[in-house]
Amino acid sequence: SRTFKNGKSRSLQSLADVANITELLAHPILERLTEVGLLNKVEKGDDSAYSLARPAETISVNEILGALRDLIPDPRDLDESRILKRILDTQFEATQGLSLDALDHV
Repeated sequence: SRTFKNGKSRSLQSLADVANITELLAHPILERLTEVGLLNKVEKGDDSAYSLARPAETISVNEILGALRDLIPDPRDLDESRILKRILDTQFEATQGLSLDALDHV
């Protein structure tokens, strides 16, 4: 949530850099979080930026994980998908009741 401090929007490149992933990987994640209402997408010329749709303390980690779960292909299709689903299930259990804002204090 520090990334979005004071309602600041961040570019795709900036968010990918913070997460240490490529823009190609970050884009569908950010779009999914926008679709489910966790992020707002702001057009800045030819570029897009993203900001939190709600205060960080009202966004649960499980909301984020639940939204991202939809990006995983059907587990019957790939062994990697089954592993990823198990990882997400474990993360979901471990973060029960934790807000995005609380992650800054862990």
